[in-house]
Amino acid sequence: MNWGYLIMNLLPGLIIGLVTVLYQWRPPKSPNMVYGYRTSRSMSSQEAWEYANKRSIFWLWVITVLLLLCGVIFTFTAKPEISQPALYFGMCALLIGSVVVIERELKNRFKE
Repeated sequence: MNWGYLIMNLLPGLIIGLVTVLYQWRPPKSPNMVYGYRTSRSMSSQEAWEYANKRSIFWLWVITVLLLLCGVIFTFTAKPEISQPALYFGMCALLIGSVVVIERELKNRFKE
């Protein structure tokens, strides 16, 4: 096994995992333009802000686990020229997908 290849395949999950740990350790207290899950819906009220940030932490953990599992699987089943783009594309797709899900939840839960 090539350890460098394994580390490169785990890198997307490790990056998101680190961000998630920091985000969960120091969640933003109130809506701001610097830190947290910042969309117009999430910043519309304190309750929406807290809900959106709690849900984003959950989804970031899900994404972390999926990326780490895929990284290990790809290490043993795919060539580097396939696995690296697939993992980074997957990371982007999952992050965008989590925003879509959270925004839909906010829209249904906090009707204006």
